[in-house]
Amino acid sequence: MNFREHIDTLISNNADKEAFVELTDKILSSKPEAWMLIARGKIYWRQGKVSDAMNDYYAANELEPDGIAKQLIENANDIMKFRCTDLINP
Repeated sequence: MNFREHIDTLISNNADKEAFVELTDKILSSKPEAWMLIARGKIYWRQGKVSDAMNDYYAANELEPDGIAKQLIENANDIMKFRCTDLINP
């Protein structure tokens, strides 16, 4: 099993903490690949750490401008722009 499959297995088994630690170690110890930053960004997003997630998405987008990170950035921005005016003016 390669590293990417290992991380995918950890995440699918809800072992986000382990996946996060291993991804961060790999990112810091070598040149990161876009998928590593995206996977860690998704973990950050699930933890509610939106700015950290966005930082990873932007870094992944720099590595692969035509990759999925661009769509993740757009989706995250759309979510952050959304306002339910019914909650403001009941």
